[in-house]
Amino acid sequence: MGSFGTLLFSAAIMKTLRILHINTERTWRGGEQLTLYTIQGLAKRGHFNHLLAQPNSPMATRAKEAGHDVIEYPMYGEIDLRAVYFIARLAHRWKYHIFHLHTPHAHMLGGLASLGGRRPIRVVNKRTDFSIYRNSFFGLNRYKYVLLADCVIAESKKIQEVLLQDGIDKKKIALIYEGIDPERFQRGNPQRLRREFSIENGAKVVGNIAHFADHKGQIYFVEAIPKILKRFPDSFFFLVGQGELRQKLMHYAQELGISQRVFFPGFRKDVEDFLHLFDVFVISSHMEGLCTSIMDAYAAGTPVVATTAGGIPELVENEKTGILVPPRDPEALADAVCTMLASPAKAKRFVAKGKEVLYQKFSAEAMVEQTLDLYRRLLKSKRRR
Repeated sequence: MGSFGTLLFSAAIMKTLRILHINTERTWRGGEQLTLYTIQGLAKRGHFNHLLAQPNSPMATRAKEAGHDVIEYPMYGEIDLRAVYFIARLAHRWKYHIFHLHTPHAHMLGGLASLGGRRPIRVVNKRTDFSIYRNSFFGLNRYKYVLLADCVIAESKKIQEVLLQDGIDKKKIALIYEGIDPERFQRGNPQRLRREFSIENGAKVVGNIAHFADHKGQIYFVEAIPKILKRFPDSFFFLVGQGELRQKLMHYAQELGISQRVFFPGFRKDVEDFLHLFDVFVISSHMEGLCTSIMDAYAAGTPVVATTAGGIPELVENEKTGILVPPRDPEALADAVCTMLASPAKAKRFVAKGKEVLYQKFSAEAMVEQTLDLYRRLLKSKRRR
């Protein structure tokens, strides 16, 4: 690198960074909230951010509402050459130091766009514990990680382990736990929801908030509900979210004869109110990266029952901050929920310890500081080459 380029990178390490964040999702899930937390934290520290997102997507809308610079452009799949060209033109114009690629499709599109001209540092988030070879055509996904990424952020030790098993160089992996803004969940209005859904005061409420996908395991939660109702017949249940399996699970609840006790309210923005409504928050996943929804529940003071899937045991310590059960085990899930409902003193202890762990290890502030430190280390390493 010439002396002028060296000066540019030296300045970048010490001063304002220019970062292009790419998120290709058309829905709002945990990854989109984490993208927004990252942009907000970096902007607060004085760095320049552009977000490239799908037109009229929740990601674009919420980022604009928060006052951030958003570029809306349609992105179709991983091999969208028009989108690749558009990203390359953005990079040429703005001379970004960092491409932060927050989704799998963003990884491919941003990676391909980076191959021409002055190459920015390419940072990729890996938020699930799926193998990189899952749905990979002849194992070609490995080349995406080898050739089109300078660093992969593993958001739990379990994800880091999966990447290493898949043959990704340890030096290319950075472990940075996901984080949330705990203050966002300190207050809620559960009484409004009790009125909306005609739930009497004092009735127990158990809920799950997640995208409806197979790996989230909501079917096992639904199968646990009849067993819970045998012990707590006046309780109610919520499965909040949207996704391809929602209608199927609604029909299944009817088949089980529990539809009068189970609500499927769809996608909701008032997550804080639901968490304050729930007496127990349930995560029934059989695959999971880390699960920021559990962090949200900790912040809201809601007791947690979850499975041992993926990175969840890094977040929930069994019988200390919640109760853990094996994945795909409705009986164990039902028993754990009943134990939590029947033991308010134990639930209160778990809540207090969960909040303590949240503030120590899983705040958005910590996540952003570690991400910024990673950017600077990568830029410094590039300058030396």
